[in-house]
Formats: sequence, C-alpha cells, structure tokens
Amino acid sequence: MTDILVVGAGPAGLTAALYACRAVKSVLVLEKETFGGQITHSPKVENYPGIAQMSGTQFADWLLEQTLAQGAEVEMETVTAVRREGENFAVETEGETYTAKAVILATGSHHRQLGLPNENDLVGEGVSYCAVCDGAFYQGKRVAVIGGGNTALQEAVLLSETCAHVTLVQNLPVFTGEEKLLEILRGRDNVSFITNTVVSELLGAQALEGIVLDTDGKKSTLTVDGIFVAIGQVPENEPFRDLVPLNEYGYFNVDERCVTGEAGVFVAGDCRQKTVRQITTATADGASAAIAACRYIDALHRGDGGGRQSRRADRGVRSAFHRRGRAGALARRACGRMRRAAGRLRVSGGASGRSGERGRQGYDVPRVRGAAGAGDGRARPHFLHRIV
Repeated sequence: MTDILVVGAGPAGLTAALYACRAVKSVLVLEKETFGGQITHSPKVENYPGIAQMSGTQFADWLLEQTLAQGAEVEMETVTAVRREGENFAVETEGETYTAKAVILATGSHHRQLGLPNENDLVGEGVSYCAVCDGAFYQGKRVAVIGGGNTALQEAVLLSETCAHVTLVQNLPVFTGEEKLLEILRGRDNVSFITNTVVSELLGAQALEGIVLDTDGKKSTLTVDGIFVAIGQVPENEPFRDLVPLNEYGYFNVDERCVTGEAGVFVAGDCRQKTVRQITTATADGASAAIAACRYIDALHRGDGGGRQSRRADRGVRSAFHRRGRAGALARRACGRMRRAAGRLRVSGGASGRSGERGRQGYDVPRVRGAAGAGDGRARPHFLHRIV
C-alpha cells in the first residue's frame, strides 16, 4: 500500500511526486515509456524560469534524480485501469495490481504526427511541434506550418514575427481557425497559403532540407529550414474514462485546481483541459495536485473520509506542511507574529510601508532578527519567503 500513486512521469507527474515526498507521503510513480514525457524531444529549452538553457533530456534527468532523492519509487508499467476498493484504489497494470490511498493521473498527451517514415529521426533537426518552444531557433529562416486550425494559425502568427517566410499548408480546401487570425496572417507579406495539400515526404537525412507536397496527386517541393506540425494533440486518458469525465476532445474535464469529482483522484498536466501546455503549466499542475492529494490523505487520517476534498481545494493552494502537527502550529503562530510586525515596522534601506501590505497579502513577510539594528535603535526585519 502506497499513499499516493502517480500515473505518468512527465514534468507534471514527477513534480507531483516530489511535492508529495516533501509532505512525508509514500509515493510510487508508474511510467510506460520515457521519464520526462514530450519535453525529452526538445534539444533546447530556453523559456524555463531560472535556467537560461538546457535540453529537454537534461531537464527530465534532473527532475527524476531530484524526485528519487526525496524518496519516490518508480516503475516501468503500463496502467490499464484504476478502480476504487473501499477507501483505497486498485491500480491495474499489464502485469500487476498496486494499491494506493490516492491517485494522481498525469498521463499527458502527445502531438499528432504526420506519420512519415523519417519524422521521428528529424525531430529537433527541423521538425517541431511547438512554435513557442522552438520558434526562436528559426529567426530569419523559412518555415512551414502544417495544419489549418486555431493552433496552426496561432503558431504561424508567432513565427511570422521573426521568420523570413512562413508557409501554411492545409489539407482541406479552407482554414478552420478563427477568421481574425486569418486576417492577421493575410496582412503580412511574409506569409503564404497552400490548401488541398498534404505533406508526403520529408527531405534530408541529418537535418530537414525541405518537404514534398501532394496536391490532388501533383507533387511539388518546398524548400524550408523547418516545419511546425500543428494537427492536434492526442490525450492518453481513455483507460480512465469511467473514473473521470472527459470533454469532447478526450481531455479530463477538470480545472486548474486539479481536483476531480471522484474523492481521492486528482489530475495534472497536459491530460486535462487547458489553454496553455508548457513545462511551467505542467509543473504547476503537479504541485497543485500533490498538495490536494496530501490534504485528502490527511483528512482520511483524521477520520472525515476526505469528504471535504472540493471545499479544501476551493481555498487555494497552500502548503501541506502547515497542516502537520506541532511544526505546522508553530509555523502558523510565527506567520501571525510576522504579519503583525509587518504592520508596525518599516524596512530600512529605502523600502516603504508597502512591504507590510505585501506581508499581509501572503508574499514576502518581514521577520525580526535581534532586538535592534546596528546602532540606530530600530529593529531591522529581513524577508522570509512564503512556503508553497
């Protein structure tokens, strides 16, 4: 029996495991393919806060090592079903059944591919699925966006701001995205449109050199430095349809609280409905889901059966540590004293009384160290960052 079982070891799942371990919960992570998820396909990541540049594989390795160091266990297993057994859950895989008090589904999604023979070989070498992630690498170059929906049009708008030329390739007679996005693109001289056309071949061995287009059986070649495939994503939620409702696109119908209608089941990352799918949003979901799961288990230990799961989540994400025993009580009392001090003290060095306001809002809270400052008779606070 484990406290929290996490299905999926992408950024959301590993972050959830990390947070749960820090809350002194036993954690098991089950992953069927690759630790790190889709991010491992990105050769460069330059938009993760605090890290100027890294590869997706580096990020996955670091996060996995950090999670294992905190005490999480990981297994390579394909989860086929999750069912409730009393207050616990049975998690079935192809070879074994695991039992847990709470389950976090971080199953992720994958980009729908073109299905061409050398597509996987050219990922990161001219083939990309995310303009936000990789668009900066094609500044001043010629690219093509494959697709005609909102995602494809948004990617084209972004790329047209920095690329020499953007060609939109759509397999249908018309583009299905918003007309306003099309108006923006039509107004840009470095954007062109091709319809009724599919990509039939990717040219290049070590790096992409161009694509072969098929328009009603007529072949042509388009020379480009890169392509951005935007023909949709495929969530991997079907085995859990009976446990958590899915929306019309197959994503878990759950908001940013990551709390489902099934007590003890939580979701995180790209598998849930959302408008932005990035590493940062996935890790944020992982933290939210883990904290909610920890509260649920703590409620079970208190004997209320976790029935207040949704109401607790409505109060926002706060640290699970603040609810644990004598240490939590001491922390709450200390925070109270610091907030009161914030209203009375002025921070030296040019800071204004607004610091007290920030303390009351829950950001940086002044804490008094020592009885007085260096010879001026005033107490000098320093800042203690909120634990989240």
